[in-house]
Amino acid sequence: MTINTENSEESRLLENKVLFGEIKLKYSKWVAYTIVMLIVFTQCYSVVSSISIMNQYAYYAFMNEKYPTRNTMQTVGGSDSACTVNTSKVEYKQQIIVQKLTSEWNIYCALAQNIPAVFISMNLASYSDVYGRKPFFLVPLIGTFLKNLACSLGIYFKIGIQWFIGFYVIEGSTGIWASTLSMAFCFVADTTMPGKTRSFVIALIETSIGLGAIISTSLTGYIIQWTDSYMYPEFLSVIIVTIGILLAVFVLPETLHPSRKRDDHVSICQNMRNVTECYTSEFSPLSKRWMFILLIFIFIMSAFGNLGRPNVEQIYQMNSPFCWDSVRIGWYAAVRNLAWSFGSIAIIKLFHLCTTDDVIALVGCITCVASAILEGIASTDLYLYLGSIFAGVAAVEVICNMGASVSANAIYDATIDYYKGMTFFVMAGYGGVGIILCLLFISEKKRTLSDVTPKAAETKCLPTVQANIDRDIIPLIIDIVIYRAAEIKCLPTVQANIDRDIIPLIIDIVIYRAAEIKCLPTVQANIDREIIPLIIGIFTIHPILYRPAEVKCSTTVQANIDRNIIPLIICIVTIHPILYRPAEIKCLATVQVNIDRNIIPLIICIVTIHPILYRPAEIKCLATVQVNIDRDIIPLIICIVTIHPILYRPAEIKCLATVQVNIDRDIIPLIIGIVIIHSILDWAADIKCLLTVQVNIDRNIIPLIIDIVIIHPILYRAAEIKCLATVQVNIDRYIIPLIIGIVIIHPILYRPAEIKCLATVQVNIDRNIIPLIIGIDIIHPILDRAAEIKCLPTVQANIDREIIPLIIGIFIIHPILYRPAEIKCLATVQVNIDRRLSL
Repeated sequence: MTINTENSEESRLLENKVLFGEIKLKYSKWVAYTIVMLIVFTQCYSVVSSISIMNQYAYYAFMNEKYPTRNTMQTVGGSDSACTVNTSKVEYKQQIIVQKLTSEWNIYCALAQNIPAVFISMNLASYSDVYGRKPFFLVPLIGTFLKNLACSLGIYFKIGIQWFIGFYVIEGSTGIWASTLSMAFCFVADTTMPGKTRSFVIALIETSIGLGAIISTSLTGYIIQWTDSYMYPEFLSVIIVTIGILLAVFVLPETLHPSRKRDDHVSICQNMRNVTECYTSEFSPLSKRWMFILLIFIFIMSAFGNLGRPNVEQIYQMNSPFCWDSVRIGWYAAVRNLAWSFGSIAIIKLFHLCTTDDVIALVGCITCVASAILEGIASTDLYLYLGSIFAGVAAVEVICNMGASVSANAIYDATIDYYKGMTFFVMAGYGGVGIILCLLFISEKKRTLSDVTPKAAETKCLPTVQANIDRDIIPLIIDIVIYRAAEIKCLPTVQANIDRDIIPLIIDIVIYRAAEIKCLPTVQANIDREIIPLIIGIFTIHPILYRPAEVKCSTTVQANIDRNIIPLIICIVTIHPILYRPAEIKCLATVQVNIDRNIIPLIICIVTIHPILYRPAEIKCLATVQVNIDRDIIPLIICIVTIHPILYRPAEIKCLATVQVNIDRDIIPLIIGIVIIHSILDWAADIKCLLTVQVNIDRNIIPLIIDIVIIHPILYRAAEIKCLATVQVNIDRYIIPLIIGIVIIHPILYRPAEIKCLATVQVNIDRNIIPLIIGIDIIHPILDRAAEIKCLPTVQANIDREIIPLIIGIFIIHPILYRPAEIKCLATVQVNIDRRLSL
């Protein structure tokens, strides 16, 4: 089935996105993802390994520089003889001085590396939209290569430790590891559609980061001990990152399609303004800016309590009372990284079973405090490992790296004389502030939600709808808006976890009697192993808020789409009617559905729903019709398209894009339906034209030049109605002249005084002639006040021996769009395809 995939993303940054099928890669996509994961792994290994090595080497170098007569040869091998526990000895005081010098050196290195990195990493991703992805994969890799190579040479030639600060400037000037990670995510976004694949690839990339950290920290200690040198493990990190550079240059494919390259060159200053835009009052029209800023402060407190710890921890562990060697330091770092990378994911999943994200954030801050206090009072190895495991829940991304490292080393330097664990108590204080802010956020959020709760005299609730999106159940709390009040406040934002890209459906703008209703962004549903609920359907549920005397609901319809059951609550369609008469209503964007070979077009069911658009005393439902035409289906374009226009009588209606239908060579051209949909909107003062609709039937493209200008005048009391030209459709070698059938249907929208009968319509269904006279008799009385209407010639449809005359159903819909004194209903039509048909 050919599906139109235009306008899948309407974001300004992604409006020219080319889907994966249009990007020609040199390898299969999974080979390309493996290459990206190896690149990320090599840089992560090199960065983490170098941090551990240089921290220990700085301590060794300062000890050798300040006290050259002391036996420091064994320090490289990790012997405990260089660590003195007795505080009364001279060696213990020497350790204190060396620890101070190492902390100060770490401060300078953190500033030298992170100050330029802040500006560089912020702009690399933006410039990759102009020049491509590959060059900006290379920039941070080359920076890490040059810095680690300079450090290994500096260790070999025993250059003064102060000169190493300049090496950190080199790496910071190329964007450090964070830029490589952002390029990896750009690569994934270029080559995947939203869904399970993208989620899985992002998870693999994050796993490669954790593996790089774990392997490097556990291996580095052994290499230092075996070689009795810091130069060899540092040079090994150079070799590892070189592999990443070679992969990026010779193997990694370019994924930025030429059509997506931006021509506008955004300046660095403009990028900085874009970053700070979220703090302005215009960013959140719903006055939620305070929540965002509060969450940022919680994040900063958590980051300060965790990101500055690794450097201080190693100095802390190398001295009394622990006196750890390089191997034990490496294993401790590996356990900590394992807890941060994998343990936190498992614990968060476990917490999600019984609590919310707010509580998880609070628990994360509490564990941050607990781990820091345990480490501060630690006197044995067990306390240190307990602190590491507690900190795993509170792990956050490295975004406050510079401030956390500088403050941690500065505090350690200032407090080492009287209590070395004071630094960790300060970090616990950061977490304590985070706990207070979390409690404040939770209480304010509850208060805000209580203000949103409807206070109307009568409130009716829809049952909770659960959508299975990528195996995550999202309960849509619809209970909040369904009531008849003069003013309806916002629903909480509904978030759909679609391939880890959160689509916030801002339903804050609910359907009520407002002067303006805003639009949801275009939703693209990829149904074929990736179930994405039709958001428009869900959105339209809220409109039911309206005030009909009584509205009955159709039963839930389940569509079997690629073996996954999607409950399409048909009340969803009933909902548009709901909108009643606001001053202005804007249209939702077009929805495109990729239906994988099997689908049940519930046309009659949906048809039954539209009558609710109005206030009839009683509405009966038709039975569900199931259609399977040569294993391919009639796409529910009518259903999808009808939703938007039927909204009521707006002053202006915009057009939907061209619809293309290709249904396995045999098709029922529901041209009437497609045109009816747009026309049923009512009598608008100005109605624009639809684009040409093309139907690919039996490999012949038939442009149905339906000049809507002719049709729409029929929607109201036009003085003159022109005729459409004869449309010929080649369906299985039979010519079906559908002469002006459309013109007859639209007039049904209001009350005629007298209408003459059309000739009998005959449909050839599997060699049986069925005159559908009943449908014609009922329709025409509903037509217009025209003085004279001419008859259509007989229409014969022979569609591969299987056809569903949905004419009756279509006729039923439109009369209800209006308030006639009396409307008669046709009986339920059940169609037994393959040689049986009953009325």
